[in-house]
Amino acid sequence: MSRRALLLFVVAASLSLAACAGGTASTTPDGPKVHPAWLTGLWQATGWQVAGDTNQGQRDATVTFESDGTWKTSAGGSGKSWLEGDTVFIDGQTSDGYKFQVTLKQRQNADGSHEMWGAVAARAGAAQLSLKKMR
Repeated sequence: MSRRALLLFVVAASLSLAACAGGTASTTPDGPKVHPAWLTGLWQATGWQVAGDTNQGQRDATVTFESDGTWKTSAGGSGKSWLEGDTVFIDGQTSDGYKFQVTLKQRQNADGSHEMWGAVAARAGAAQLSLKKMR
C-alpha cells in the first residue's frame, strides 16, 4: 500500500486514506441523520495496513467533525457523518475525488472519552482504523 494511499484513507474515515470497497453504496437512515455532541471536535486517526509485505504501512492524520455532521481531514478528505446505534457512518470523498462510505464502531470508555474503530477494504488493500478524540 503506498504511503499516500494509506494517508488518504486514514483520514477519510479517518478517513481519508482509502475508501470502502463497495464504492458509493449508501446506507443512509430513513429519518434525519443524528450527529451526537460527543463526535464534534478534533480526532486523531491512525490507519494500519492489515495485509501486506514485510513493511506494514501506518499513517496518522487528524479529523475535525463539525456540529452539523460535516467533517474534514488533514489529508484533504471531507464529507458527512452520522450515528445509528453504536455505529458511526462516514460518507465522503478523498482529496483526489474518490467517493466512499465507512462504518466505524464507537464506545465510551470508563473515563468518559470516546473512541471509534473499524476494518475497511481500501483501494490499496485492507486497513484497520482507530480514532481517538483529542482533548
